Amino acid sequence: MQIDIQNPHDTMFKNVFDDIDNTKDFLKAYLPDDLVKEINFSTMKKSDTEKSDLKYQKFYLDLSVECQIGEKKSQVYIIFEHKSYRDKMTLIQILNYCLVVWENELLNGKKSLTPIIPFIFYHNDKESVLHENFRDYFDIEDNLKKYLLDFKMIIYDTTKVENSEIQKKIDNLFLSASILLMKNIFNDTSDLKPVLKNIIELDDDRQIMLFEYIVTKKDMTEEKFNEIIIEMKGDSEMASLAEM
Repeated sequence: MQIDIQNPHDTMFKNVFDDIDNTKDFLKAYLPDDLVKEINFSTMKKSDTEKSDLKYQKFYLDLSVECQIGEKKSQVYIIFEHKSYRDKMTLIQILNYCLVVWENELLNGKKSLTPIIPFIFYHNDKESVLHENFRDYFDIEDNLKKYLLDFKMIIYDTTKVENSEIQKKIDNLFLSASILLMKNIFNDTSDLKPVLKNIIELDDDRQIMLFEYIVTKKDMTEEKFNEIIIEMKGDSEMASLAEM
């Protein structure tokens, strides 16, 4: 697992959620309770994040999983879009992806379309400006909104989640440490120390990945880097980890 220095936030997200177990643990913690009760997590698997329409335009999302839901054992897609900045096109991007999926299903003779649940993972130092419901983007009287295209999105905004809540809700150590780091990456380096203590028990590869993410986003001297590692790991392991 390596961090792309050109796109550190995106590769960090994909490195973490490429593991379906991490995705399951996260969804169990942060999907609404009524959905968690209905989803058969044992059937959950990653699905294709690239779709093409009739004009052969390609549409991409950061993560997509499929699973069975409800008593009918209906198939459902949960699609993730990761954003580390405010992007007004997020909703249109998700809608385009949904339309391409449904268009292809109808062309292939499918009578019942696959339900798609959009999940936006947002982390920045400013709160998200996204609405949860698509119809809220239209300036129209409320009694007329029932005639508009509408869907509800699940938005996970790290600015609205406390560190203590992440640690309490997620038992998966690597997942918890990674989300804490993504949430706090915009803080001062000194403020990261309590967060970094959560990765002491991780294997070296995962520790190195998290440190790679930090140094791509922080103007950190070698001395400061070593100081943090000593505080985490002690003098005996500092040299080898710092060298790696």
